[in-house]
Amino acid sequence: MQYSISSSPLDNPRQAALTIAVLDAPHMSGNHTRYQGIATNFLSMLIPGSHIRAGIKLSDKQFHLPTDPSVPILMAASGSGIAPFRGFVQERALQK
Repeated sequence: MQYSISSSPLDNPRQAALTIAVLDAPHMSGNHTRYQGIATNFLSMLIPGSHIRAGIKLSDKQFHLPTDPSVPILMAASGSGIAPFRGFVQERALQK
C-alpha cells in the first residue's frame, strides 16, 4: 500500500503524518454487505502515538515547494490526494 506523507520534515524530521480516506462502502455485489478497506481501517483504529513500520520513498524532484518561500504556489487536488499539499502548507507556515 502507498500513502502520501502530509506533514513537513521542518516540523519534525522523525515523525510523519498521513492523510487517509477510510473506505467503508456498500459492497459492489449488491448483496447488502459492506466493503471495508483493510489498510485504511487498520490505520484509522490506531491510537495517537502508535508506531507502525513503514518505508519512505522519496518523491519526484519536481514535486517540491520552490526554495524561495515568497514564490506563490497554486495547489489543486481531490479526495485524499490533498495529503502532500497539507505538508506544503505546513512547511510554508514554518518557513515564515
